[in-house]
Amino acid sequence: QFAALQWLVYRITRDPAAVGKLAFLSQLPSFLLFPLAGVLGDRWNRWIMITVFQALAALQALTLATIVYLGIVEFEYIVYLGMAAGIIRSFEIPIRQHTP
Repeated sequence: QFAALQWLVYRITRDPAAVGKLAFLSQLPSFLLFPLAGVLGDRWNRWIMITVFQALAALQALTLATIVYLGIVEFEYIVYLGMAAGIIRSFEIPIRQHTP
């Protein structure tokens, strides 16, 4: 999905710098939220948390598909959705990789 977001940004803007901006802003939440996600993964039910974050990822993907289908896609929307995906991944990856 991340590669598709980058391709979509390039297709809309034709600007490699915009693709770089998307990549940076999508990865920034991981840097900031990994420690918090690890703590939450230790204290809360991992099965429920993974289910919730998978549902959020599906909602994010459905939102992207909807705005592309309706033809209302803009660079800013893609950045917001990329950041949302980054936040979701920031929590899901440490929880999924956690070993009790």
